[in-house]
Amino acid sequence: MTPTDHIALSALMMSGLAVAIATVAVLYGRRQAIAAEKSIPAPPPEVDWVIENDAPGFRLRNFGIGTATGVRFALPDSGDIDVRVTDGSDEVPRHGSIGFRVTVRWAAGQQLRELPVCWDGQEEPVLVPIPVGSPRRSE
Repeated sequence: MTPTDHIALSALMMSGLAVAIATVAVLYGRRQAIAAEKSIPAPPPEVDWVIENDAPGFRLRNFGIGTATGVRFALPDSGDIDVRVTDGSDEVPRHGSIGFRVTVRWAAGQQLRELPVCWDGQEEPVLVPIPVGSPRRSE
């Protein structure tokens, strides 16, 4: 083997090593990018409802970042459940709330666990869980 062959062989081995290092760097960079995407939190929702106990009734509180207008309870037409707003309006700003009371007819024979809520821009009811201490049944 001549000195030129040794130089060419050394250059070939160095090139192969450079390709291997570059491949590892690309794979590691891709993994880091995926991890970074997963760590970015989702933006908070415009409207995010929570029902809180507020004896003798409840409060529907908006923990979202926007104002909900045209807020209403989308109750079934059976008449077994009655919701009466006690304070507030159909417009609930960020961190604002509506006070309400719920009556469930005894004949309905069920424990109320969630209430369907709609608002302008959200015509499909969103089921909001009711905390422990649900409304009393009436005769």
